[in-house]
Parts: sequence; structure tokens; C-alpha cells
Amino acid sequence: MPEAKSASTKKSLAKTTTHKQSQSKSTQTPKKKTPAKTHSANANKPQIQSFKACEEQSKFLEFKLTKQTVYWAVISAMILGLGLWIFKVQHDVYAIYDQIDLAIEQDSVSNLEAIRAESDNK
Repeated sequence: MPEAKSASTKKSLAKTTTHKQSQSKSTQTPKKKTPAKTHSANANKPQIQSFKACEEQSKFLEFKLTKQTVYWAVISAMILGLGLWIFKVQHDVYAIYDQIDLAIEQDSVSNLEAIRAESDNK
């Protein structure tokens, strides 16, 4: 029988600790629970749309004059013009070099002739 007595006291002790815990929890402010979100499979489904005929696509080699075509033509003409101008300036510079070389050559030839004439006179 002493075992029965001890079992009943264990139960009463367990009840008192549980009762005390529940009292201390009840004195605290209860936290509000957020409501569970319900997901509906049909709510987010996009509606099925009927197929539409696509627009006619232009042929790859078809030429169509647009603003971009004009812009590219102007830019290309400017680049080609700049290239030709650089070529002309380069040609003019080489012509000046040729004149300088010719003048130096004529000057050296005339100096050589003068030196020969002086050496013949002596």
C-alpha cells in the first residue's frame, strides 16, 4: 500500500506543478496567432487565351528604308569621307617630303660641283 500512496502523491505533485505553470502562462498576455493562409489553386492560375495569328515577317534580304538605315548611311559616309581625307593629307605630306628630299639632293649636287670646280682650279 505504501506504493499506492506514493503514486497518488506523485500525481498530486504533477497536478500542482502543471496547475502553477498554467497560472503563470495565463497571467502573461497571450500572443495573437496569425490566421493560417489558405491557398487556392484556382486563384493564381492564368486564364487560357486563344491563339493569335502572328504578323507577317519580312524576308531577310528585303530592303526597307527606315530612320536607322538613314542614320547608318550618314555615319558610313562620314567614316569613308574621313578615311579619304586622311589619305589626301598623307599624300600631301609625302609630296612635301619628296620636295624636301629633292631640294637636299640638288643642294648636295651643287655643293659637290662647286667643290670639284674649286679643286680643279688649284
